[in-house]
Amino acid sequence: MARLPQPGGDNGNWGDILNDYLSQSHKADGTIKDNAVTANTLAPNSVTNAALANDSVNAATIADGSITEPLLSSLVQTKLNAPANIDDGSITNAKIAINSISKNQLETSLQNELDAKLSRSAADALYMPLGTGDDVGISGEDYTKSLGIGSSTMSGMLSRLVTAFSTYGISHASSATANGSWQISHMAAATGVRPLTVDTVSIPASGAIAVVPLNMGEANNTSSSITWPGALAGIPGTLTSPASSAIWTFTRTSSGSTVEVPKGTPFIPSTPTSYEGSVILLNTGKNTLTTTRTGWDAQRVIDLTDQIAAKFGGASGRVLVIGQFNNTNHPASSTTRDRITLVNNSQKATYGDRYFDLHAYLTGTQVWTDTGITPTTEDTDQQALGNKPPSLSTDNGHMNGSAYLAVVNKIMARLLELAWLPGAIPTTPGDRTIIATENFNKSDGSIIGQTTTTGVLTWAAPLNSPAGNFLNIISGRAANTNSTARRAVLPTSGPNHRVTVTLAALGSDPATKALRVTARVADLNTYYFVSPRRNSTQEGISIWKNVGNVVSSLKSSGDIIPVVGDKLSIEADGPNIKAYLNDTVVLEAADTSITSNFAGLEVLSTGVQADDLVLELISTVSE
Repeated sequence: MARLPQPGGDNGNWGDILNDYLSQSHKADGTIKDNAVTANTLAPNSVTNAALANDSVNAATIADGSITEPLLSSLVQTKLNAPANIDDGSITNAKIAINSISKNQLETSLQNELDAKLSRSAADALYMPLGTGDDVGISGEDYTKSLGIGSSTMSGMLSRLVTAFSTYGISHASSATANGSWQISHMAAATGVRPLTVDTVSIPASGAIAVVPLNMGEANNTSSSITWPGALAGIPGTLTSPASSAIWTFTRTSSGSTVEVPKGTPFIPSTPTSYEGSVILLNTGKNTLTTTRTGWDAQRVIDLTDQIAAKFGGASGRVLVIGQFNNTNHPASSTTRDRITLVNNSQKATYGDRYFDLHAYLTGTQVWTDTGITPTTEDTDQQALGNKPPSLSTDNGHMNGSAYLAVVNKIMARLLELAWLPGAIPTTPGDRTIIATENFNKSDGSIIGQTTTTGVLTWAAPLNSPAGNFLNIISGRAANTNSTARRAVLPTSGPNHRVTVTLAALGSDPATKALRVTARVADLNTYYFVSPRRNSTQEGISIWKNVGNVVSSLKSSGDIIPVVGDKLSIEADGPNIKAYLNDTVVLEAADTSITSNFAGLEVLSTGVQADDLVLELISTVSE
């Protein structure tokens, strides 16, 4: 055991004994060995900051767990125990480890946005590559509902839109989002993009309470009451206001505890949420454009309409924006006209084929064909000014029933063209097979009951046809002996077919060119047809539909005038209804109102004759 030399002893061995003792804690050069000085060899509080060389103590020289909080200075202890504060912007991408943040750690709204997106790479792995764009919204499309948003024009179309959408199994509504006299502020509140906010109020445990709107100074200036389901301060209920009243009432859905509502709390409507993914029709802001209110100019109408459209999907959703018309007898030059023009032009540029130009339609010539109304001089004068014509009006500011029906038909046709309705699936032309021909080289008289020249199909009268009003043969041609319509049809094995006839004779004016080449004939009064005239007073060519004896134009042109010897065809292929002249498509419309397996011919005047009918069946191939 190492020891120091003993005085009076260890004679002659002192040097060896001392060296042995010193070597226990010293190196050969006299310095202290590593780890030779421990806490037991140091006096308490004997090592101060001043006694330590700078940077001489580091983590490697301090034993694990040897420094506890009580050994630290009070200042350091205070800093350690203080709440953690991170300066704004101090955490950068470089400081966050890869894959260290999960979706659940994100804000709820961002989680929802991510859930509604499909990356392009993921989409390309499942579907045909998209070609352009980074992300695709995949919030599900709802083919069971449609919502109209607007004021009197939208509410005026309600019953006709309900009927039109019902043929596709779609329920259309607008009672909570469209009302006569509404401003754009009402529409923004009804859709939740600019919610109605209320003054301080205490919602009782049950029943109703009057509320005071803070951001809708115009209150309810409409001729109808307002009823909006939704929630105030998280309490489900209904916000109502009587017609032409500044009084608003919130009625909670179910009883509960009293809730104090702070000033500025928004009422969140629930109706819009249930229509996300549906077909949305927007006709917003007319009454804001025709009145002057501080802070509510044309640009605000544009902005709020864009926000409403964005709520329902924007450019990638099924949102059709409908433009505004100028009222009947409106001055040729005015601030209101300028506002309407600005909004219409902006929305047309923004939405493209998702914009329906109501102004252009009501001031054009096609509307007279579609309504069957002969315009007066006053009508054409008003159209020339850029105004809604009187014959399409109930008063200066509103359309009449004929105009509403024509506009609804145009809107539905646009929706079909956009493939936004069930069954409106884009198709590629399918294979056509001739299933029958008819050269009419038969004895003069009715063709009913006779068989075709080829194909052995039997000519029949359309369902519900009056006795005797059947297609005649005169000198080897389909003809008519008087002014009564003469009809006949052939059965096919499917609703997709094409009928072609050669025009053997035509009258000298549109009134004597009354011929209909028919497709999908369900009965006497329900079918599609192509005619070698626009109408009884205008030359051209046209596609029509007759539903329940209500005849409406699908498409027409005055630039093409059929002549004797031309081949005139109608083709019904899926939603596509086409007119051919000499085997060339000259008109095309979209409609799925009628499905039937019969096709044929109808001659309405003695000046028209047809020959060489060809009936083809189409095997449609979906894209």
